[in-house]
Amino acid sequence: MEATIVPCSRRKRSQTLRSVDRAGLCKSLAKIRCWKCEDCAKVHVRWMQYRVEQTKPIRMRDPLFAEIFRHTDQIKMVRVDTDKGVRVTETSDDPYIVKLIKAHAQAVSGFVAKGFPQAMKNHPVPEETAADPPKYSHPAIAKYGKVVSLPDATQQPRDGSCIVVDVTQGGEPDKLNSALDKVARFVNIYRGAGKKPAQVDIAVVLHGDATLTILNDDAYAARFQTKGNPNLDCLQALHEADVQIFVCGQSLIGSKAKPDQVVVFADVAVSALTSLVNLQTEGYAYVPLGK
Repeated sequence: MEATIVPCSRRKRSQTLRSVDRAGLCKSLAKIRCWKCEDCAKVHVRWMQYRVEQTKPIRMRDPLFAEIFRHTDQIKMVRVDTDKGVRVTETSDDPYIVKLIKAHAQAVSGFVAKGFPQAMKNHPVPEETAADPPKYSHPAIAKYGKVVSLPDATQQPRDGSCIVVDVTQGGEPDKLNSALDKVARFVNIYRGAGKKPAQVDIAVVLHGDATLTILNDDAYAARFQTKGNPNLDCLQALHEADVQIFVCGQSLIGSKAKPDQVVVFADVAVSALTSLVNLQTEGYAYVPLGK
C-alpha cells in the first residue's frame, strides 16, 4: 500500500489528492506545488525521511504526527530527486498505517494551499481499520470451547497443570449450561491455544444450580419437560477428553434426584465440599464458575 507526495514547480499553486486501487494495492498520490524552491523541497523531504527512519519525532502536540511517529517501524520511505523537485514514496503493509500516510499527505496539501498558519493546526488521527475477525479453533473438543491460538503471548499453558473447576452455575433447562462450554475452553486452551500443546488434568465438580445438568436423558426430560438433556453432548465430549466429572451427592439427593439417574461417565461424590478439598490437597488449582 502506497502514498506518494510530489512537490514541484515554485510558480504554480495547486494540489491534488487521489486514490487508485491497483493489483490489490491502495495508492494515494498527492501532487503539491508552490514550494519556495526545489532545493527547499529536497531539504524538507530529506529531513522528513531522516526523522521517520531514525524515529526523531517533531510536532508531537499534533495527534496525527504523534501517531505517525509511534509507527515509524512500519513505514518505508523512498526519496527520488527530480528536475522539478523531489518525489517521496511512503509504503506500509498495514492498512491503518496507510491511512496515516494519506492523512499526512492531506495535511501537507493544506499547508501548501494555505501557508504557514495551517501548519499551526492540529490534525485528527484517522479511525483504525477494523481488524480481521479472530480465527477460532477447537484443538481437542469439537463444537465447544472455541479458542484463538496465541503462540507469542505470555503465560503459556504449562505441562503438568491440574485444575478443579467448581461449577454452581445454572441456566435455562432447554439450553446448554454455558459453564460447561467454558470448561471445554479450558481443555482447548491447554491443547492448542499456546505455542505448543500442554498436558493438563481437569476435574469438574457440579453442585448448586448445576447439579441436575448431569442427569441422563430420561430423568432430565421427565424433570424439565424437554426432549432430553442439552448438556449431555458437551459432557460426553469432556469425558472423552479425560476430564473427571463429579456431582455433589448431597445436592443431588436434596434436589430429589437419585444416583442411578446420573450419566454413567460421571461419579457421585459424597459432597462438593469433600471433592474440592481433596482435589486441592492433591495439588489442583481451584477455579470457580458460579453465577
